[in-house]
Amino acid sequence: MDDFLKYGAMGLILALSVLVYRLVRVEQGKVRPSEKNYYGIFVFIGFALIVMFIGIGLELSKDKSHPKKLYAWIHHNRNGFCIDLPDIFEEKIVTPTLIAFKSHLDSKIELRIDCALCQKVTTPELYLQFYNQKLNENESITYQFYKDAYFVISGFRENGNVYYYKGLLKNTAFYFMALEFPAKYKDVFDEITGRISLSFK
Repeated sequence: MDDFLKYGAMGLILALSVLVYRLVRVEQGKVRPSEKNYYGIFVFIGFALIVMFIGIGLELSKDKSHPKKLYAWIHHNRNGFCIDLPDIFEEKIVTPTLIAFKSHLDSKIELRIDCALCQKVTTPELYLQFYNQKLNENESITYQFYKDAYFVISGFRENGNVYYYKGLLKNTAFYFMALEFPAKYKDVFDEITGRISLSFK
């Protein structure tokens, strides 16, 4: 029965239908069916119908104006790191120490990868120090995760922008990715930030 519920309102309707069928079948199998039990079944059927119509209404009212977009992903491999980015990004700055991407969706969307830190963060101690520095510098942190090989920090700024940081320690080389975008694009980036982050290595 639990498997039905993962399909949302339609699954709930199917589950209720199965329950009604089982109740009627059990009662019909008795030598002397109880009128009281049948009354209870009819009450349950009425309740099930109400829930069914509510479920249908919820399905129909879902906002389908923003379907998931299929992006073309581009693999970037340079300066000792690699990353996959969707086609909403394009390179704007490329230097030996900094690579910055902008988006045609909004000029306030930016993704930067700082390679200059390779010369500054060269030990696990400096790596941890840099992580703590970022925690102290940023407000409204909603997520933080630290491991020996990488860390992640994300949250909101006072201006409403969302920021997402990932620091990557590869042997004695350190790379820092900073993604920032206006909160109104959160649904877009909820779909793609995970893949961007996992590909950054």
